[in-house]
Amino acid sequence: MAVRRFTSFGDTWRFPAFEKIDPEHGLIGSPFYEEDEDRWCLLAEIIDVSLPIRVRLVVRDRDGQNFVVAFYPDNRDAGNLDVGKLRVGHTIALAYPRQHIFLDGTQGVRVEDLSSYRVFPVGLDKLFQINTELLSYTGQLDAPKRCYSCRNPEAHPSKCGGCGLYSYCDKVKSELLPVSLRQDHRADLPGYEN
Repeated sequence: MAVRRFTSFGDTWRFPAFEKIDPEHGLIGSPFYEEDEDRWCLLAEIIDVSLPIRVRLVVRDRDGQNFVVAFYPDNRDAGNLDVGKLRVGHTIALAYPRQHIFLDGTQGVRVEDLSSYRVFPVGLDKLFQINTELLSYTGQLDAPKRCYSCRNPEAHPSKCGGCGLYSYCDKVKSELLPVSLRQDHRADLPGYEN
């Protein structure tokens, strides 16, 4: 079986829906993720942001289920929470989350470690589209690199200095091809540096 460079967001083991992640205290049934080596990330689109006492989001997962994401950082980390990135229509990625039942009875994810999440300035559908394009472009691990614009594997492309994921050949980078005619991934990938 060929090994891919990146994982597809279509992989529901690595990128599950909210209902598939385990509860915080292991109260219900057997765990979905049993091994310490298991790696997963919950992706959800922000549909509401409220900042009364704590930062609280309402988000929608890949299956259309709404749930709450509430931030409980340590006092020393509270100033590091960048609420400006938490906008309706953006996608939040939560590493290794657990289901939590809040005091008001709502279900969601409690975020204490601010290094456990990232926000992408695109909706969930667009993020899936970007992932599909990246998988199509990069191919298998042993596939030769191709220029992102002309797709020529013989062009000996060099990596993008911004993201390091895409490559361009000298012909495309030269002044012979105006910037407006280049197929530039940055226009399609806002927040690619994340």
